[in-house]
Amino acid sequence: MNFVPLRLQRKDGRLVALLDSGQARCELVLNVSDAGLEDRDVILGLRPEQIMLAAGEGNSASAIRAEVQVTEPTGPDTLVFVQLNDTKVCCRLAPDVAPQVGETLTLQFDPSKVLLFDANTGERLGTASSLPAQGHADNVAQFKGR
Repeated sequence: MNFVPLRLQRKDGRLVALLDSGQARCELVLNVSDAGLEDRDVILGLRPEQIMLAAGEGNSASAIRAEVQVTEPTGPDTLVFVQLNDTKVCCRLAPDVAPQVGETLTLQFDPSKVLLFDANTGERLGTASSLPAQGHADNVAQFKGR
């Protein structure tokens, strides 16, 4: 799983996770009305297979342009590494996709698939789509890596 540090912010009454690739910014809108997370440092957890190539121009709010740093064909898929919020992020793409280092890809995320962890305690707060309206779920899963 990729672990990306960020600060959640409120925009137009919605909670957003700000992602920066060095080339572009993305405001990933989370499906949470108010979970007490505004202006809170969190770790966004995102599995490599949940990062997809954007269709068409990738003008979606959940898409971002990022420069390829490493490409690793593995047979059943291709692992591509990019930077988001100064963190190396692995994307698992189809085996016929083989971008070159330095190439720019437009990547898309499904906000309902991201996990959120407290940046200070490592406590799993839940998925962006399952966080309760107040507080956080009673969940003992912990973020251990970094």
